[in-house]
Amino acid sequence: ENGKLKKGVYEILEIIKAHKMILSAGHISKCEALALFTAGNKMGIEKMILTHADLPPIFTTSEEQKKFVSLGAYIEHSYYTIFKGETSWEVMLEQIQTIGCDHIIISSDMGQFTSPYPDDGLNEFADGLISRGISRGNLEKMLIANPETLLR
Repeated sequence: ENGKLKKGVYEILEIIKAHKMILSAGHISKCEALALFTAGNKMGIEKMILTHADLPPIFTTSEEQKKFVSLGAYIEHSYYTIFKGETSWEVMLEQIQTIGCDHIIISSDMGQFTSPYPDDGLNEFADGLISRGISRGNLEKMLIANPETLLR
């Protein structure tokens, strides 16, 4: 409200911190997410995910993503945006390469009745990343190791 987080948001952030939960941006704007993650970082929240980084209404450039990473966030890329033609493989790969696989999480974001099943979407996504030069080791980092780190 008026460019500042509401009091209730800080109360939620306190709960997230106390229970070592993951703070996720969901579908809020990148400006709102930046304010939220800045506050979360100042409060000592260690687990954050900028979701849908390449979805058009939320789209963040590689440079903007670097700011989120500097606050401690992981950047999530989902197959949904590729599948629906809302971003290109080239844009997504550039962002992954710029940010580095240590700070990326991949997901399918599937399950809508017009989309493949989540596991099929994730398999298609993994195959697409490998066929475009992402190593199996980096794929496993983004798909398994990074999410596992957040869930600990």
